[in-house]
Amino acid sequence: QSGGIDFIAKPYNEKILVAKTKIFLHLYQERLRTCEALIEVETARKRSELLVHNAGEGIIGLDNELIIHSANSVACALLLSKKSDLIGSSIRTVICQKEDDDKTWEESPLVRAYSESQNVHMEDALFHRSFGQPLSVEYTFASIVSNNTLDGGVLLFQDISERKETAGKLIQLAQFDQLTGLYNRMMFHSLLDQILTGANRYSTEIALHFLDLDNFKDVNDTLGHDAGDIVIQEAARRLKHCLRDSDIIARLGGDEFGIIQRLDEQRQVSGAYLAERIIETFQVPFTINNTDAFIGCSIGIALYPEHAKTGADLIKDADTAMYKSKQSGRNQFHFFSNEMQDQMMQHMELVTSLKHALENKEIFLVYQPQIDLDTKSVVGVEALMRWLHPKRGLVGPDVFIPIAEQSGLINALGEWCLLEACNQAKKWSDKETGLALEVYLSVNVSTNQLAHGGFSKVLKRVLDVTQVDPKILRS
Repeated sequence: QSGGIDFIAKPYNEKILVAKTKIFLHLYQERLRTCEALIEVETARKRSELLVHNAGEGIIGLDNELIIHSANSVACALLLSKKSDLIGSSIRTVICQKEDDDKTWEESPLVRAYSESQNVHMEDALFHRSFGQPLSVEYTFASIVSNNTLDGGVLLFQDISERKETAGKLIQLAQFDQLTGLYNRMMFHSLLDQILTGANRYSTEIALHFLDLDNFKDVNDTLGHDAGDIVIQEAARRLKHCLRDSDIIARLGGDEFGIIQRLDEQRQVSGAYLAERIIETFQVPFTINNTDAFIGCSIGIALYPEHAKTGADLIKDADTAMYKSKQSGRNQFHFFSNEMQDQMMQHMELVTSLKHALENKEIFLVYQPQIDLDTKSVVGVEALMRWLHPKRGLVGPDVFIPIAEQSGLINALGEWCLLEACNQAKKWSDKETGLALEVYLSVNVSTNQLAHGGFSKVLKRVLDVTQVDPKILRS
């Protein structure tokens, strides 16, 4: 009534806004160029029709019975309908898949908004095209009130199928592991917290299985990373086959998997049964490019609420139990215990202390003599490493050598041992200041040092520095 011929509903599309603005600017300029009311009205009508026709969104006009009386070309294209088929039909055919679906019609936001003379914007709704095909749309409906009486409305809508598909892909990337299709680490932590909240409320018990593949690194090193991916995918398939629908599994990274299991009244028996079934499943070799690879698995199990009350603590305890399975020979499972936690803390303390043992001069050598029984003389010595811990006292090599190998400290310790032993042998052989003792020298070398690849350079460097005769070194 005031002369308005169009509107833009929020949130608006930038392209539509620019297109409409250009048209109305042009319309305004036309009005300035003529004073004749008839030309002015005719120009406005033509521009309005042009605007509706060229809009980037579907536009449908509705009468007071919500019957379609107008539709632009975009609306027809989106609904896969001819204009002649749309005009005269009820908007109900677009909102409801079935004509007799009264519940969907009555609960539709559009119908409710119209009955209350209101406007409504829906960011995600479902329309139905010809032959019942679904169409995901974002729409805005505005009721038209004339003389305090409802006089129809205008519906603007656009296809958001591509937007929803993109959003779905982003959700897939954010929540799922791309190699296996399982939940990823982030989603696993989130689900675990949710499940523990429910378990606390209903006093149910949960078993968390932390699983790591055995010998997986050998597959990557010998057959390549593509073969490793095949193993991970097959492992995921086997694990899923062992689970119930209520169990949750995720790939936590690398060759690590996590399983959340709701327990029955048997508790540990139920958790042990699943672990045994998984280990049995992994007894079948993995076939990769016609090559059989034997991949076992080590499993650690922690129980809620017996072992921990939070997700983070439960994962930490299950990881500790899994490490115990690795230490005990692999391809087995262990439940968490407080003793394990104490052992793990002691192990970590030793690792930390060992890193500073050399610089603090806590490592020293003792020499086991080799005696010729005929001459009763010393013909050789074996250099043996010992560690005098400031708090624990003497720590045997059976304890700290495995720790050094696991932590990567063995190379530094091994080089120091070789250098110290050769220096000592040089002093013994000195005729002026030493004992003029010519003996063979045996120094233990870890396989990790030999596998490192630079052992020959280390040996040459030690011999150059100490100037000992290489012939005195014996195995």
